[in-house]
Amino acid sequence: MACNYLVTLEHDAQRLFVKAGLPETEALSLFLPLVRTTLENIGTQGTVDALTGPLSRGDTGTVANHLTALADGAPDVLPLYRILGLRTLELVRARGHADPSLIAALADLLQTA
Repeated sequence: MACNYLVTLEHDAQRLFVKAGLPETEALSLFLPLVRTTLENIGTQGTVDALTGPLSRGDTGTVANHLTALADGAPDVLPLYRILGLRTLELVRARGHADPSLIAALADLLQTA
């Protein structure tokens, strides 16, 4: 899970970058530095504190935009995004900084079909 599924996630990310119009030969190189930094942060900070992104920030607008874009352009990835988002909210809860009502709003957004 820690390695094989990471490869699958990065493959899907690359596919989405290409679908967005980036050349396949360049897509991976554009986000791989972020992945490396994330792995380094996990090693130094642990999983809960290394979390960044729209769920971590409580950014419901960005999550809604992601859901819409996936529904329109990559519906096969949408269930994965939803389930990983719900699991990620567990990290947000564990961090203890987010308002519980905001976490609930994000969960509702991710669960809405």
